[in-house]
Amino acid sequence: MFKKLDNACLLFEGKAINTVKKEKYKVLITGKNSFVGKNLKNYLEKYGYEADLIGVRDDAWKKADFSMYDVIYHVAAIVHKGNKVDEDTYYRVNTNLTIELAKKAKNQGVRHFIFISTMNVYGLTISNDSIDLDTPVNPLSPYGKSKFLAEEKLRKLQDANFMITFVRPPMIYGEDAPGNLGKLIRLVSKVHIFPAYSNERSAINIEGLCQVAKYILDDNVTGVVLCQDNEYMCTYKVIKKYCDERKIKVHYTRIFNQIIKLLVGKITVFSKVFGDLKYGK
Repeated sequence: MFKKLDNACLLFEGKAINTVKKEKYKVLITGKNSFVGKNLKNYLEKYGYEADLIGVRDDAWKKADFSMYDVIYHVAAIVHKGNKVDEDTYYRVNTNLTIELAKKAKNQGVRHFIFISTMNVYGLTISNDSIDLDTPVNPLSPYGKSKFLAEEKLRKLQDANFMITFVRPPMIYGEDAPGNLGKLIRLVSKVHIFPAYSNERSAINIEGLCQVAKYILDDNVTGVVLCQDNEYMCTYKVIKKYCDERKIKVHYTRIFNQIIKLLVGKITVFSKVFGDLKYGK
């Protein structure tokens, strides 16, 4: 099923295991200091939800009482850290911790577990083809593999009284967001030159992701959810908009475009910055 919201759109499987609805759910969000977690809490509270944050970096969460919550929104994760994190850590945090949290939630009567997975489960192959719910998963990185393994294990916990939703967002961006886009913007602000090269990438603003989260809660959406902004992101246009708004002078040139076109799909850094990678509209 397809749904368009004000700041985002989503494609989902349309499954509902339990159709019981409440006017407002009480939500526990993991990732106490995370960019997504803090924004999600603030957004839900604006609409009258009770939303709490909990940290999961140590074992203190194991003593928490989950029984007072209707929904666990599991945001906390180890994301792309290059060589700074060993592969075992990805599986310990993104897979094993997720399953521990879900089992505790199920045992204590939580009715809905929402897992922030990633578009990375598709392997991030640069292509003109768009990704949809029928696209085979093919995780290539420890991050993508650990997230998809968590999905597979979570499916085994699902039953008539324990709904599970897998949200696979593309790049999440917004004011003060961590990640590669922020690093790129900071770099361009220093060197003051950037290629005027057009591409199409799925991305989602934090406001849009929060809208998707509320829709999932309100309509008991389960199964796999693909979400993105209503329009594709062009890296060059995003950089230009950001710098123009802050009156940062940058020279945009097409002189490198033929070289970039040859390198996209062959060199990772060029593929990430200038390649096409998108969910279908």
